[in-house]
Amino acid sequence: MKETMNCSYKYIEGKKHKTYIVAILDDASRLVVHAEAFYHEKLTALHSVLKKAVAKRGVPKKLFSLITKAKISRQLS
Repeated sequence: MKETMNCSYKYIEGKKHKTYIVAILDDASRLVVHAEAFYHEKLTALHSVLKKAVAKRGVPKKLFSLITKAKISRQLS
């Protein structure tokens, strides 16, 4: 499986907010296993999405990730 995080902006009551899309993809079939939007790129966002993806499709044999500051963690090692 592959994890991705993308940043875009959302306007709420005229204020610009960064939003991050965190998604777990099945690299072989290109299936989006689970995706959610967050207002932060903390490790808790990745944990939440990964937990729900594993509940849906089981534990992946491999997990490929784009590296950001939030995802450099001993918990994922």
